[in-house]
Amino acid sequence: MLNNREWAILIWGAGILSMLMARREVRSSVAKLLRMLILPQILVPLIGMVGYVVLEVWLGRKVWLWRSQFTKDTIVWFVISALALLVGFNQASKQPHFFRRRVVAAFGLTVFLEFFLNLFVLNLIAEMLLQPVLLILSVFLAMAESDDRLGVLRKPLSGLLVVISLSLLIFSVRQLFLSWSQLDKPAIALQAALPIWLTIGLLPYIYLAAGVRSVQSVVGRNGREDRDPSLNGYERTEGSARHREGESLGLASLQPR
Repeated sequence: MLNNREWAILIWGAGILSMLMARREVRSSVAKLLRMLILPQILVPLIGMVGYVVLEVWLGRKVWLWRSQFTKDTIVWFVISALALLVGFNQASKQPHFFRRRVVAAFGLTVFLEFFLNLFVLNLIAEMLLQPVLLILSVFLAMAESDDRLGVLRKPLSGLLVVISLSLLIFSVRQLFLSWSQLDKPAIALQAALPIWLTIGLLPYIYLAAGVRSVQSVVGRNGREDRDPSLNGYERTEGSARHREGESLGLASLQPR
């Protein structure tokens, strides 16, 4: 079941999406994106990842790491974290220490704070007011980070976000203290660990997908060269011309003067 924060995000997201979809160019871009999603090079890894995550969940349930009440959290993790890994899976074969970096990030402080801040939420009206404020501050901070002309806004915007985050953290600590005796502590611990073991378990699939894509790229490049003899012919012609030029220079140096 969705909490108040998730309902607020869903309501605001649906409203913004409805306004954007009223514009023809946005509808055209969305249609192009949907057509891209059914391309084999995107659809096949995506379907494979869905099956892999289902296997992860099944194994997690067997070892008592996953419960049916974690279905929503698993879907949220898939949409936010798993898809982000899939989009950037080419980095797995290029980025040094890819596995170590992702494992360290999975155990990072950010993951813990994100879980703890979402453990207790405000009432729906407060969340409806809070979420657009956070969105606007985040957008302006991103603009200030990328544009030196707005650099003077970086510290004030960062400070506001820190104040809001600390306020939510204090609220969560207070609620945790007040409701400690009623909490299902084992379930909370499993819920906190869920994104960690799901992410770490997904890394082998991401690495495998990156390896397969690299092999396909090499094979495809070789195939294009074989199907396009003009490139190889050009290389052979250029090489022959250089060879004849070298021979003419060599013969010229041997002629008597």
